[in-house]
Amino acid sequence: MLYGLIITHNLMALITAIIAFGYLCVNLNLLKDKEIRNKLLVNIIFILSLSAFYIFPFIQTMARNEYAAYQKGMMSTKETVASYALRIKDLVVTQNDSIYVYEITPHILIMLCFSVVSIRRLEYKYKKEYIFFLGLGIFSLIMSTNIFPWKIFGDAFSIIQFPWRMLVFSNFCFAVVSSINMSIVIKKFSMVDVIVISIIAVAYIFALEGFIPKTENVREIQDWNLGYMSGRSDEVIAAMGKGEYLPVNVNNNRFYIASKGKDTISILQGDGIIEDVQKEGAKLKCRIETLDDGTVYEFPYVYYPGYRVTIDGSIVNSFESENGLLSISISKLPKSDVIVEYVGTNMMRFSKIFSIISSFAFILYVIQDNNENKQKGKEYLESNGRNY
Repeated sequence: MLYGLIITHNLMALITAIIAFGYLCVNLNLLKDKEIRNKLLVNIIFILSLSAFYIFPFIQTMARNEYAAYQKGMMSTKETVASYALRIKDLVVTQNDSIYVYEITPHILIMLCFSVVSIRRLEYKYKKEYIFFLGLGIFSLIMSTNIFPWKIFGDAFSIIQFPWRMLVFSNFCFAVVSSINMSIVIKKFSMVDVIVISIIAVAYIFALEGFIPKTENVREIQDWNLGYMSGRSDEVIAAMGKGEYLPVNVNNNRFYIASKGKDTISILQGDGIIEDVQKEGAKLKCRIETLDDGTVYEFPYVYYPGYRVTIDGSIVNSFESENGLLSISISKLPKSDVIVEYVGTNMMRFSKIFSIISSFAFILYVIQDNNENKQKGKEYLESNGRNY
């Protein structure tokens, strides 16, 4: 699960890892078992190795540059995070003008009420986990609301952006607690119980259908105010979603970039001649003649690690201009052919190969572990005089 989160949403992966570490601390006594320690270590290694194709280039890119959201006000602060915290009534009733539903549904609340009974009947060896999930669920729920003192924490804690994200964890924890509660309250669970609960659930869904808020006037995509690069409300930046991140220099100079032609090569310093510019996606060809030493050419590409610039087949060093675009600085040069193309970094290529090899290793590990578990199960049944 954590591997999947890493390649989909870094923040949720980070929070999940923190919670998993907390669960590990609660069960430190289990680490006395050598087999559990080994499996924990193996799983951590596989999580990192399978996601290496993403993690290593991510670290490399972040180490070379600083990034900011190009939409104004999208960078989180403790004040903006506090403004997104839910009100208590949002957890009970959804307002008609609300875009999202944050309610804790009545059937969950009812099942949670059985905790008073369940915690007394629960076997002692399971109480620690039960209390952990119940406590974490309540704490996560509080963190999603304005009861939690968000403004007290520093800006670094504002990485969470939207406190209501914590509802994901409270829902998960409450699902565990509710399941345990029902298993204790209804010990003899028959088909009749399944039918009765299913009928109640269906009736409940139909009863609430009328209370779910509906958006009647959905704005078309061209009406969305997405044009934060050029100021045009009908412009959507290619390959960029609303509120996406750009290098800081690009973000600060976005209007300069928007006014710059998409095929324009600029000379920021020195003098030279540029001819036959041909740009197709992440590849550009042209001819240049450099008249001064130290002439700086700026190409129409946002600077990211992985671009390669060659002059007459020889690779030249590239760097980021003050505007955040890909640039080179060269000495006097007669007419020469220049090719700019995105090829990725050596780290990216190594990471992909490493993750592919790790995937095969993980499959073999799962097969072997499954066979070992089957063998243990067989031995256990045979030792108790039962057929496998």
